Order: sequence, then structure tokens, then C-alpha cells
Amino acid sequence: MSIYYLPRTDTNALTPETVSIESALKGKENILLVDDKEQIVRMLQ
Repeated sequence: MSIYYLPRTDTNALTPETVSIESALKGKENILLVDDKEQIVRMLQ
């Protein structure tokens, strides 16, 4: 069992940024996949 402590803040949450569908489809982000099961890694390539 793991216990995680998150910092407390008194500031308000930020408003999420609106993203258009066109820009979302042309994203340049990468996803890092780490898994110890070779079958899963091959399936997601």
C-alpha cells in the first residue's frame, strides 16, 4: 500500500484551456509507455 501526500494550496483552481478539435488532431505530444510485458509493448507500437 502506498500513501501519497499532496501539497495543500489556498489558491483557486485554474480554468482549463479550450482547445479546438483541429489543433488537437495535429498534436505533437509523445506518450511514454513503460511495461514489463513484451506483448503489450508490441501491441501498442
